[in-house]
Order: sequence, then C-alpha cells, then structure tokens
Amino acid sequence: MAEENKEGILCPICGNGRIKVSPDNSYIHCEFKKVEKQGKEFVDVGECKFRIFFNQSKSIGRTLNRAEVKKLLNGEGVKNAKGDTLYLDKENEAFYTRVEWAEKKPSTDLL
Repeated sequence: MAEENKEGILCPICGNGRIKVSPDNSYIHCEFKKVEKQGKEFVDVGECKFRIFFNQSKSIGRTLNRAEVKKLLNGEGVKNAKGDTLYLDKENEAFYTRVEWAEKKPSTDLL
C-alpha cells in the first residue's frame, strides 16, 4: 500500500520523495527524479528514477486516469476491456509496471 501523509503519496521506490504529476500531465514521478539532456539523449541524474506514464496504450490499450494511477500505487491492478491487468512492478526499472494477460479463450472457428 502506498504510504500517504498530508504532503502526499511517498515514492514506492525510494520511499523518500513525494509523487508528483508532470507539468504536461503525461506521467507521475518521484520528486527526486531528475533528467538532463546530454548531447542528443536524456539521462536520469536524480536520486530516484520512478515514473509511470498515464498513456498505457502499448501495454493495456488505453490511457489511465489519476484514480487508476493511485490504485496502482496502492498495489491494486487496473483492468482493460479484455481483462488484461496492469500492476505496479518495482523491479521493472524500464516502466515500473507489468501486465498480467487475461486468459484467451480457444477459437471456435473451424476454418
């Protein structure tokens, strides 16, 4: 369960920073996540790397709302129409999420 106090939700990765919404409302991140442009690339230089994008179209086919992101931070899953479920995954440093795919029903098509 995400720790929360009057200042907000604590980062599930570092446990020190507060969760913030990006200025363009495209993702949430730890307040200690910092990115710098070095040459043509953006590099993490902050104390924490935690970030989850609201747009999850490549994983579950849709964009999350703030309530659903809060569910992820609280250890709950978020389902799509097919029954696939997105979870917070602290071990997956690339996305900090994982998908449990719904069981596919066998085809009844005989062709």
